[in-house]
This record gives sequence, structure tokens and C-alpha cells, in this order.
Amino acid sequence: MAALDPQAWHDFFGVAGPAAAALLGLVLVAVSLRVESVEAHPILRNRARTAILILGGLLVLSLVALFPGISALWFGLATLAIEAVRIGLTVSWLYVAARSASGLPRSVWLRTTPNLLTVLSVAGAVSLIAGRGPGIYLMATAFVLTLGPMLFSVWGLLFAPELRTVRR
Repeated sequence: MAALDPQAWHDFFGVAGPAAAALLGLVLVAVSLRVESVEAHPILRNRARTAILILGGLLVLSLVALFPGISALWFGLATLAIEAVRIGLTVSWLYVAARSASGLPRSVWLRTTPNLLTVLSVAGAVSLIAGRGPGIYLMATAFVLTLGPMLFSVWGLLFAPELRTVRR
């Protein structure tokens, strides 16, 4: 069954990984162009961290999926480990940001919604480990649904109103 066979998804991950890597590269370039401004602004800093974390996670998952001969069990376990790290870092960063900024604006919470798609990846991983269910279909859905918000996030880093300079 293709849903539980990482080898059957080789082409998908062979495209998803480079897509995540390209967007990750754009984020890193956007941040490096204005590193002082992004570092100084808590919302932009959170936006950059979130994009790097999500896209980095997608890239690592894609690379793991491309390991020759990886079994559904090992791919499921690796996915759970990667997603646990992503969830832990996201929660910790949001907690620290909320405490330091006396609460986070709604826009920050909305920009972290792609993290909710992690639930689909975790469910897919559990399905792989159990050896039945939708498996990688859930993970692929999360990948595809995450790329749109990540494009928006990269755009927001490149053209953030917070980075505009006032010219007189």
C-alpha cells in the first residue's frame, strides 16, 4: 500500500525537499539583509524563527524519507522525533515572546497556524508506526498546505512594514 511505503513517495519528497530548501534559503537571505532590524523587532524575529523552524523541519523530513530502503516504522519514528522538536521549540519561543512582549498580537498567533499542521504529520507518523491508515497521505497534505503560508511568511519578511524607513 502506497500510503505506508516511503519508497513509493520518493518523487514527492524529491520535490518537497528542494521546495522547502529554496524557501528556507529565501528566509535566510531576507533575514541576513536586515539582521539588525529583524533581531530588534520581536514580531519579525518570531516570524523568521517560525519560518526557519517549519521549513527546516520539512527539509529534514524530506531528506529522511529519501534514505534508501527506509521502512515505514523508521520513517514514522523519525517523523515523531522531528515533530517533537519542532513543537517543543515553537511552544518555548511563543512562551518567551508572550512574556517579554506582555502578550502577543493576533498576527503572531495567526502566523503560527502552519504549526497546527504538525498534527497531520504526527498522525501520519503514528499511522506508519501502526502499519495501517492514511500514513504518508497525511504528511503530504501537511507539506502542501504549509508551503502557501510559508510563501506568505517569506514575503512578510522581505517587505515587512516594520522594516520601512521613513524618508524626509
